[in-house]
Amino acid sequence: MRIIQLIVALLIVAGNLYLGQAQSINIVDENGKLIIRTDALLTGGTTYLSTEVLRLVFDTNLTQKYIPLTKNLTLVLREREIRLRINRTLIQIEPGGQNVSLHYPPLLFKRKLFLPIEFFTQLIPQVYGFDVSYNATLHRMQVIEKSSLFTDNVSGQFTAIIDLGHGGQDAGCRQDGILEKDVVLRLAKRSQIESSDKSITILLTRDSDTTLSAKDRIRFANRKKEAKLFISIHCNMSFSPERKGIEIYVNNTRSDLLKIGLDPDKNGNTNDQFILLKPLSQDHFLEESRQFAAILKNQFESVFSEKISMFELPLNMIQNIYMPAILVEVGYLSNPVDLKRLRGDQFLNQISVVVLRAIEKYQEKLTTENSLIERE
Repeated sequence: MRIIQLIVALLIVAGNLYLGQAQSINIVDENGKLIIRTDALLTGGTTYLSTEVLRLVFDTNLTQKYIPLTKNLTLVLREREIRLRINRTLIQIEPGGQNVSLHYPPLLFKRKLFLPIEFFTQLIPQVYGFDVSYNATLHRMQVIEKSSLFTDNVSGQFTAIIDLGHGGQDAGCRQDGILEKDVVLRLAKRSQIESSDKSITILLTRDSDTTLSAKDRIRFANRKKEAKLFISIHCNMSFSPERKGIEIYVNNTRSDLLKIGLDPDKNGNTNDQFILLKPLSQDHFLEESRQFAAILKNQFESVFSEKISMFELPLNMIQNIYMPAILVEVGYLSNPVDLKRLRGDQFLNQISVVVLRAIEKYQEKLTTENSLIERE
């Protein structure tokens, strides 16, 4: 009996030590300048930060209310209400009634409230428009505010980002020696031209045969505070050689929670209880993305005299982009007609002109809308 009691006591002590394992992390701005240095908890395989970090870094007017009896925690951050519960992963965000789930729950430790690091690196960027990254090796969290995230103001120069699919070691689709990464690079270089009135700037995520991860592309886009539009260019591929044509895709998750088959366990089974944070950022721009996609579709159809398909699907490629964003498949390498067009320069020249014209029309639309708002 004494042995069992001793084992239980050791487990309790070990558990408390594990939960109480502290480390200091530096929170820095976009220039690497220290904002604050704060203590963090390391438990359950992740890092936790005090809710006080929200007040010191993100909103000095933060309010929080904790009810010990129910373990309910309510945060009001930048005029949005976040409802949590200690030891529960589900979170509700108001207004909007959006439900998201974390991998790790909020904790109460030594009468202090702690949030998992993913709350800062995933939920904060997606809801509030900060770019937040955490380097566990350096114990450093970087916070970059994109002040223009939720504004539609268009004045002066209009900046659009063209993302070139694949690159470097990632060739993408291939057919008869033609590589997707090379086709989109040729096309996008033609798109990096200025409009006649010099009012549009085109930025490329890559201008050479360079390997870029999805995170690299997202980080590039979200740090360009002046950018108002993101267009990802790709080539398509199908088992059916009959599939052909240009296709336009808009990100739409269609549900409050995006379930993903996560890491399989040792038996190869996935755990459906794990629900990743829904990519909320693109929800704010769904209508704007649809509007630009419709403009581009009309431009394509007027130039090529063929029907252009448009789809709305959950798209990992663009779901965390903090601006209106679409993905364009400029043709099927698996289709002989499309392949022939994509080999030559004429078709790519036409594509680049159409894309630029659509950007100009989208800019004109926003300018007109803003003028009407100002008059009111």
